[in-house]
Amino acid sequence: MRESGRALLAEGALLGVRPRIQRPLVAALVAGAVYYIGAKIGLALTFDPFPLSVLWPPNALLLGCLLLAPTRWWWLLIAAAFPAHLLAELQGGVPLAMVLCWFVSNVVEALIGALLLRRSAGRALTLGTVRHVVMFCVAAVLAPLLSSFLDAAFVRFIGWRDAGYWSLWNARVFSNMLATLTFVPIALTWGTAGSAQLRRIVEGNLLEAATLLVGLLGVSFAAFDAVADPSSSTSLLYLPIPFLLWAALRFGPQMTSAGFAVVVFSVIWGAGHGRGPFLQAASRDDAFPIQLFLISIAVPMLLLAAVIEERRRVNDLFSTAFRSSPDAIAISRRSDGHVLEANDCGS
Repeated sequence: MRESGRALLAEGALLGVRPRIQRPLVAALVAGAVYYIGAKIGLALTFDPFPLSVLWPPNALLLGCLLLAPTRWWWLLIAAAFPAHLLAELQGGVPLAMVLCWFVSNVVEALIGALLLRRSAGRALTLGTVRHVVMFCVAAVLAPLLSSFLDAAFVRFIGWRDAGYWSLWNARVFSNMLATLTFVPIALTWGTAGSAQLRRIVEGNLLEAATLLVGLLGVSFAAFDAVADPSSSTSLLYLPIPFLLWAALRFGPQMTSAGFAVVVFSVIWGAGHGRGPFLQAASRDDAFPIQLFLISIAVPMLLLAAVIEERRRVNDLFSTAFRSSPDAIAISRRSDGHVLEANDCGS
């Protein structure tokens, strides 16, 4: 009997240990997979003669994984990203020395952003407040800005393609800044409250959400992918903005970040295939107009979504306090004293 009790205790302890082991391993596998996919996307969006992409997702995706995980897991996530980085870059014909140096600069950028945000916001970062969005935007600027000095120095030292130091630095800063503004908000908003948002959409706003998504896809295609003449498509440049405003007002940061990602890929896909208002920039191997346009949209939309989300939470808090108060409370019109609203104790 005593031996069977010990066996049960040992089995219970083992069952308790398994989830603690499995969770970081699953997180590491996810980090490696998304890093590899992001690297392949980034390599596909690289313009010659610059060895840098118009949008470089791996660093941003790694940053998102670090922010969602406990700090003690970070080394495991970085280790899982290393083979994914090697596999993606070596398949693209990049020299091994350049591959290793790029991994160092990529990890440095992700760590700078993660440390800045953990230091300022802790694990409560959700982009649901203006303060958090401002801190995130600061980190989205500083992390690529600082790490790009190292990255450009690596490229020049190894001699991988013909480009000047400051041209490399400038291209990498905005490429990685745009990637951070595109992918990290999706990771933070959907990774922390995505299931609750989906449940709210399914329960009450499914048709509206579907209409928003279809409309955004349609106008993005019309503005950036359907017209081959840049002069005729310039007037359609800001056609997706009303749909992004709709997403911010009605669905908060989650749908705003997802909608912005749709616009980003529509712009880059259209420019890369000879269509849309940024065709001339793509033909000159100049990604800066594309990046500047998208960054100028991302920051105001994130701030607007945060303002709406803060106001929504305040209204919900007031409504809960108003209706659950044990005291009789009524809201009346000052001009004639007409009662507009009363809680249960006051009705």
